[in-house]
Amino acid sequence: VAMWDIRYVRNCNDDERPQPLSVMKHEGPVTCATFDPIYGSRLLTTAQNNEIRIYNPHNWIEPSILIKHSHRHFQHMTDIKATWHPFYEDLCVIGRYAENVDLDKTRCVDVIDLQKGFVVAQFYDPLFSQIMVLNKFNKR
Repeated sequence: VAMWDIRYVRNCNDDERPQPLSVMKHEGPVTCATFDPIYGSRLLTTAQNNEIRIYNPHNWIEPSILIKHSHRHFQHMTDIKATWHPFYEDLCVIGRYAENVDLDKTRCVDVIDLQKGFVVAQFYDPLFSQIMVLNKFNKR
């Protein structure tokens, strides 16, 4: 993931190539990168290598938090993406599509505490067989 200052990109000549302010390296392809909705200062990334990362403005190069989470990629499915809670800055929601770790809950939705790095709640219905790839908190 690379981050640019749009003010400098706009002022570049056609023969100049703008340089990013920061490059955040990931081991696998990144499926989502979003700034937090409260302050807009932290970046939440989701990658296909089962990682959720939080970057903050004090160090854009290294993640301040790295969470392992089973949301494996499947080629015929929309990528699973973590999204911020609109009011609580340390919570995110993400679908789970586990390997064979917990066969009862391979297809559930996890709410993760981003400060502590673990699941604080899970939504699971044994009668619902779909993989919940797109999840978002309601602002109301």
